[in-house]
Amino acid sequence: MNDWRGGNLIGAVYMVEPSRLGLGKFLPRQNTLALCVEHSGDCFYDYVPLRVHRRWIVADLENTFGSYIFSKESSLKLTNREFHLLLAGEKLSGRGKRIK
Repeated sequence: MNDWRGGNLIGAVYMVEPSRLGLGKFLPRQNTLALCVEHSGDCFYDYVPLRVHRRWIVADLENTFGSYIFSKESSLKLTNREFHLLLAGEKLSGRGKRIK
């Protein structure tokens, strides 16, 4: 069993686990990825869902949400620059690699 109190990394991308979501209007689709953007207290973090296509990635800044930590980190690794560009509403393109 994973230690759910361990914590997530700010700037890392995680697979959304609906059972860990807090209250809010965000309803994830299957295989939704979310960018961890802030630690909001105890074992709770703030996330921004990502819309990922084969050639680009964009943050869904209208649907930010809070949740307990997620245990499934994505294979998608962002640089510090990419993290800040996504939070500024920019679209990342040309990544050309498969994302899980």
